[in-house]
Amino acid sequence: MTFLLVLLLQVPELEEVSSIKLEEDYGRLLCVSSTGKFLVFGHREAVLVCDAATAKILKNIPAPWTTAGFEDQDGHLLVVGKDLARYDPSGWKEISREPLVKAEFLEPAVKIDAGSALWPRQAWIAPDGSVLYRAMGGDGRRATRREGKLISEVVGESVLSPDSAIVGFLGSCPATPFALVAGGRVGVMPHKTVTYLIASDGALFAGVCRGVLVVVAEHAEGVYDPGNWKIQKFRSTEQAGTDRRYAAAIDQKSGCVLIADEKGLRAWNVENFENDWRSSLSSGPCRGLVIDEPRRRVYVVEKSTLRCLRIKD
Repeated sequence: MTFLLVLLLQVPELEEVSSIKLEEDYGRLLCVSSTGKFLVFGHREAVLVCDAATAKILKNIPAPWTTAGFEDQDGHLLVVGKDLARYDPSGWKEISREPLVKAEFLEPAVKIDAGSALWPRQAWIAPDGSVLYRAMGGDGRRATRREGKLISEVVGESVLSPDSAIVGFLGSCPATPFALVAGGRVGVMPHKTVTYLIASDGALFAGVCRGVLVVVAEHAEGVYDPGNWKIQKFRSTEQAGTDRRYAAAIDQKSGCVLIADEKGLRAWNVENFENDWRSSLSSGPCRGLVIDEPRRRVYVVEKSTLRCLRIKD
């Protein structure tokens, strides 16, 4: 029955690989490394690097963070905080620490996310190691390493109104970075001038799949046309006050959007937006979610448990 249902809804079938009880609060699940060996958590004023198979903490890096992630093939671990720091995974030694030009990262008035010192999502790390980040004046910049030097350039300018001021980044595609702008909306900047997408308030994820832009927010989700950035499909649960979303990821192979929310793990296909499916493997609340596409693994933080699920193709 489950197989027929997921086939009809065009979502992948999942099976549990492991379930590990976390002995302490690891904080926010930030990413899985490109080789699938490591998981990275942001916890209070530290970044935790864990073994993906056992959840054993391999390295505790004391640092205020807004995001962290690995370069392609786990070349280096990058931690974005007051500075951009790089660590060698062979022994987790810090190999460089450099300021980001004109960076302006905000601190919450009240500690959030297990006491993080900076608001999360004020920067985003690409697989090539370049970093999109919030800059002074509401602009956005990209830091790229060229011939051993860190070069910073403007990618977005908030010249239209205060509503288009950049406060963070969610991702990127060849046409434009996806910024977080004032009010928590998604901002696009194909020609550097930032404009925001309607009905994207409270956004926590943005990514392109099969020719459409997927946006997931705390109480809504939608599909947009990257050609004109107009909304094509949309649904909201804000009025009902249920199903708050915490994280999302896209499986490019299946075209499936996976969402961690208050009730557990949910999925829908970008070609079948109207119908979604809730996994019986997770009961929620799920506060963290990352996907390791090459190895067909999904990692979900459910209460105090780290679950590893396999996507059955």
